[in-house]
Amino acid sequence: MAQAQPDYSTLNSELIKVELKDYIGVITLNRPDIGNLWSDDVAKEVINAFQTLDGDDLCRVMVITGAGRIFCGGADFRGGKDFASRNTTYPTGEHYLLAREGNGTLALQQLRKPTIAAINGAAIGIGATFPLNLDIRITHRKNKIGFVFNRRGINLEAASSWNLPRLVGHARAMGIVLRGDIRAAEHPSLRPLWETLVEAPEDVMPAAMALAKEIAVQASVVSNIVNKALLLHPKDTAGQQSHLEGTALFYLGGSADSKEGVQSFLQKRDPKYTSVPSRDVPPFMPWWSTPDMSKGKYKL
Repeated sequence: MAQAQPDYSTLNSELIKVELKDYIGVITLNRPDIGNLWSDDVAKEVINAFQTLDGDDLCRVMVITGAGRIFCGGADFRGGKDFASRNTTYPTGEHYLLAREGNGTLALQQLRKPTIAAINGAAIGIGATFPLNLDIRITHRKNKIGFVFNRRGINLEAASSWNLPRLVGHARAMGIVLRGDIRAAEHPSLRPLWETLVEAPEDVMPAAMALAKEIAVQASVVSNIVNKALLLHPKDTAGQQSHLEGTALFYLGGSADSKEGVQSFLQKRDPKYTSVPSRDVPPFMPWWSTPDMSKGKYKL
């Protein structure tokens, strides 16, 4: 049975725009007049859009960018709202903010298909941290990047205390976080964050779309789902990981996409992959477990 096609026009709002074209899903933060500031409502709509695209067999790659000159200028504190004013307490003593942060981050980390952050303008605070949960980041050399949390009297969020040192190294992460300054994307401490650094803001989205097209056309989406999971959810030892790779290789090696990949290579043409996630993802996935972040279940 063919999968029902989502109506992406229903996801468009004053906060975000969503479209799917040529197997590429694009989410655009759509409040350029206020620097695409992040809010609970923005987070909900972005995550819903990502999850909808991730579940659509016609989507192979997802890209997020920002309308206007700024990618995301940070959290929306207009009206004097701070984090404490939004931090209501559950009867169990757990905090809404804790669960909300965990669920939002977990949702990004659970996306199966390749994700690209096209950071076309300044990325400050949450604008710098949430893209660390995505697979590939592209920006321009002089772009302003700020992990400014200590200068707002708060701590890192969106799993950035986990992601940042793993991406740039522990020593660099310490310098970035404890100074809390705004740096150019080409700064040596930030360079490991980027797959590509382009010269100008207007070059960011074309570069991201070119990369997305390359992935969508040249790579099997099911193969990408498996390879992404292998990197993000490794086993405890090299031996266990090798066994897992062998299990996956045995499954994918007999697939229609594997046969097409070999034939297209030998015939020197673009492949025409036919596998789809809803039908062809290996049955042993997921091999990992995820925490239950629902109300009353998550404990520090």
